[in-house]
Amino acid sequence: MRYNSKRDLWLGLLIWLPITSGFLMSVYSAFITKEAITPFIVFTVILSFIAWIWFGTYYVLKETYIIVRCGPFRERIEFADIKSMKETRNALSSYALSLDRIQIKYRKFGYSLISPINKEDFIKEIEKKSSIKIVRRE
Repeated sequence: MRYNSKRDLWLGLLIWLPITSGFLMSVYSAFITKEAITPFIVFTVILSFIAWIWFGTYYVLKETYIIVRCGPFRERIEFADIKSMKETRNALSSYALSLDRIQIKYRKFGYSLISPINKEDFIKEIEKKSSIKIVRRE
């Protein structure tokens, strides 16, 4: 089952406003004033990469593992490797587009932060497919 990432409005504004402004300024510079096309090319590549991450962040629950996808980045977490899961608002860089997150600790030192839109359904599915119980935020 696929779960898209929850997206915080403030985070979207923080990401999209500056990059869109820079892109529009590079369009103006390249095509209106005919000065430089290099900034337009650079901003087009950056904008494409950010769009890939923004629209390509999701989580897929398979029978024995979770696929975590964030644009070009991909991680596979086996249910058998999961040590614990807890709700968190940890702001570290992660595969999440919201601060309403789930921290998944796996193996010895690894962990991932994810933010599925329908967190309750996601948690229920994980608990059904594995022996993991999530620690609820208080």
